[in-house]
Amino acid sequence: MQCLHRVFANSSATNKSVISGTCEWISQVLFCLPIHSIWCYNLFVGHINENSDRIGENMKTNQKRIGRFVCILFALVFVMLWKPAVTQANALPTTIVTENATYVLDESGNMVLSEIHLNGNTLTIPKTVTASDGKVYSVYLNPDTQITYESNGHTLTKLVIEGDVEKDFFAFNNANYAIFESLKEVTIKGAIDNFDELLWENAEYVSIARCKKVAKSWSICSFKLKTIQLPEGITSLPDYAFNSCHNLQTVKFPKSLTSIGEQAFCDCKSLKTMTIPDTVTTLGDSVFQSCIKLERVTVGKRVKKIPEWTFSGCKKFYQLIITGNQTRVEEDAWDLERGNNITIVAPKSSYARQDALRNHWQTSTSTKVQIVCKAPKTFVGGRIDFVVLNAHDIKVTSSNKSVLAVSGKNYYVKGKKAGSANLVVTYNGKKYSKKITVVKRTKKNVLNLIYKYAVTPEMSDYEKACATIEWFDQNVELKWGVFFGTPVESTADGCLVKGKANLYGLCDAFSVIMKHYGIATYTVTSKIREAGQGTSTIVWSQVKIGGKWYHLRSMTGYDYRTTNFLLNTKEARKAHRGKWSKYKTANSKSSSVNKQINHTGYQKAVINYTSATVKSGKSLAIKVTGTKQRVSYRSSDTKIFTVNKKGVVSAKGKGVATLYVTIGKKTFPVTITVK
Repeated sequence: MQCLHRVFANSSATNKSVISGTCEWISQVLFCLPIHSIWCYNLFVGHINENSDRIGENMKTNQKRIGRFVCILFALVFVMLWKPAVTQANALPTTIVTENATYVLDESGNMVLSEIHLNGNTLTIPKTVTASDGKVYSVYLNPDTQITYESNGHTLTKLVIEGDVEKDFFAFNNANYAIFESLKEVTIKGAIDNFDELLWENAEYVSIARCKKVAKSWSICSFKLKTIQLPEGITSLPDYAFNSCHNLQTVKFPKSLTSIGEQAFCDCKSLKTMTIPDTVTTLGDSVFQSCIKLERVTVGKRVKKIPEWTFSGCKKFYQLIITGNQTRVEEDAWDLERGNNITIVAPKSSYARQDALRNHWQTSTSTKVQIVCKAPKTFVGGRIDFVVLNAHDIKVTSSNKSVLAVSGKNYYVKGKKAGSANLVVTYNGKKYSKKITVVKRTKKNVLNLIYKYAVTPEMSDYEKACATIEWFDQNVELKWGVFFGTPVESTADGCLVKGKANLYGLCDAFSVIMKHYGIATYTVTSKIREAGQGTSTIVWSQVKIGGKWYHLRSMTGYDYRTTNFLLNTKEARKAHRGKWSKYKTANSKSSSVNKQINHTGYQKAVINYTSATVKSGKSLAIKVTGTKQRVSYRSSDTKIFTVNKKGVVSAKGKGVATLYVTIGKKTFPVTITVK
C-alpha cells in the first residue's frame, strides 16, 4: 500500500483525504481476509481436536473438510476484491508528467499544475495535456494550489501559457509568486480574467491575447518593460497608463481600442516610433509629452484631433503622418521652436494639411526625404531658406564653398560669387542634393528674383507687404536712424544692390516693389522725443490695402506678424507717441486687414475669396473682377465639392479641397472647406 500512497503524493488536499480513506479501508479489509481465514480454520480444527473423544472419526473428517472449504472460500473472496480495488485505485489519481512539469487530476476533471522541474529557462504550459490512455484533459492553473518547484540549476525567465489564466495565479500574495518574479518574457495566448496592472515587475516583454475584464483606471509604471501587446477587450487607455515607463519601446494595440488618455505615454524616454490604429478616435492632451527620443508617429484615419502639447518636449520628433482627411492639428501640439523641424505628411485635401499651411509648418503628401528651397537661384550676398522634409539630424554641405555658403544649423544658403553649386544633405548615410545658381547682385537681377520667388503675383496685397518685409529682414543690413550710412544707403539702390540701408533706403525700396504691383505707398516722417535722448526723426511707410491706408511700422528686425505691422492712424499715434508731420489718413477704425482680397497682379484681377467654408448641401459663388481675360474653375476633389462654369461651388461631402481659378494663363488656388 506504500506504493499506492506514493502515486497519490502529488494530489490536492481534498483528493488526498478521499483517496487515502478509501485505500485505508481496502487495506484493512483485504489484509484481514487471509488472516481471518487461517484463524477460522485453526479454531475450527482445534475445536474438533478438543471434542475428538466425543466425535466419531467420520465426523472429524467431515468437519475438517468443512474447515478447508471455508478457508478456500475466504481466499476466493480476497482475490475477487483485491484486483478491482487495485484497478479502481490506480484509475482515480491520473498523473501526467511532461518535460518540465507535472499535472494531477482534480475533482473537477481538470489537470492542475502541481510541480515544475525545469530543464531550461523556458516553461510552456499547454492548454491541454494527454494521458497515457489517450484521454485529453484541460489544464487549469489553480491560484490555490501550491506548486512544487525544482530549478535544477536554471532560472525561469520565459513563460508561455497557451490557455486561460486567472490574474491571482501571479499575485504578490500568492505562495507561488517567488517562482515567477524573475520572468523577463510572458506570453498568454488565451485570456486573463482581469487586466489592471503589470504582474511581473522584471518583465521586458509581455503579450496578452485577450482579457475578460478591464479595470476603469489602471497604470503600469515599469522601468524594465520594453514591449507590450495589449489584450483584446481594452477599449480605452486611461490617463497616465504608461507614464514614466522609461524603457518602453514598442506598444501593440488591440483592435478594440478607441481612445488614449491624457499623458498615457508621457516621459517614455526610449519610445521612438508609434502607430495609432484606425480604431482610435480620441487622444488626450500631452499623450507623448517629454518622450525625448520619439521621432515619428503615424495617426489612424479616425482620430479627430491632435490636441495641445501632444509632442511637447519631444526634442527629436520630426514626422507626423496623418492618414485621414478629418484630423485637425492644434497650434500648440508641439513646442513653438520645433515647428520648422517637423513634417506633417497628410493627404492633399485633409484638414491637417490646411492646418500646416495656416501655421507655416512643413507639409508633404509623401514620406520621402525632400530638399525644399524657396528659390533655386539667388544673387551674391542673397539668402535662400531651405527645409529638409521627413528627415532629422542631417548634415548640410556645399559642393563649392566659394560659390555657396551653407548654414546647416539655421537652414539657409548664401551666395558668395556668381556660379553654380549643389546644396548637399546627408541623412542616414544617403546623400540628397539641390542645385543652386548664384548671379551677380545688380538691381535688375535682384528685382527679377524678388518678383519670381519672394513677392509673387498670386499673393494678395497683404501677403505682398508681408513678403517684402520678410525679404528685407533676411537680405538687408539695417543702418538704424534716418541719416546713418552713406548717401546711397538712403536709396532703393543701396538696399537692393549693396544690401545695406537706413530707414529712408528701406522705405524707398518698399515703394519700388509695391509700385511694380500697382499698390500705393507713402513715406511718413515724424519727430519723436525720447527721455534723455532729445528729439529725433523717424521714417516709415504707409500702404493702401483694400482701399484703406495702413502704417507699416516694422521695416526690419521684427516679426511683422505680431509687432506694430499694419496700424491705423490712431494706433500708430499711440505706438509712436511723437509729434507728427505729414501723413496720409488711415481711414479705418481698426488695424485688421481684409485678407480675403486677393490682388493677383494679373491685370489687377480680384478673387473675392482666398479661402472659404461652406456647409454640405449649400453653395457659394466665387467671383473674379477687374479682368477681361477668360476665367475658368476646377475642383481638386469632386467628392467634396463641384463647381460650374460661372464659379458657383456646390458642397457635396465633408473635407478640404482646392478650387483652381484660372485667369488667362495663370492659375490661383482657393481653399474650400466643407463641413
